[in-house]
Amino acid sequence: MRAWLGLTYQHCQARDVWIGILFRLISPSQEQRHEIENMKDEELARMLYQVQVEKSCFVVLDDIWNADTWNKLKPVFPHGLSGVACRFGTSFFLMPVEVPGSLGG
Repeated sequence: MRAWLGLTYQHCQARDVWIGILFRLISPSQEQRHEIENMKDEELARMLYQVQVEKSCFVVLDDIWNADTWNKLKPVFPHGLSGVACRFGTSFFLMPVEVPGSLGG
């Protein structure tokens, strides 16, 4: 499974990005979309994390503007699991080259 998401400087809320990625990875029905949109942030993050763990996923985040944005997004990306990858592009010169953290430990 793969998802590509372009981020904008003005509107980069972690929740919106997570929903965008999840919609691209699972192609939910209208009913599922509604359920996902009404989840609490913690539930949403856990679901996105779990989808990536259960399936081979490749996620591309295009143009992360600063380290703060990345730090808000990265908890949903599994670290060190075979078959799971996240890549990002950035316009921010001092972007840390840190491997994503994880919810699971």
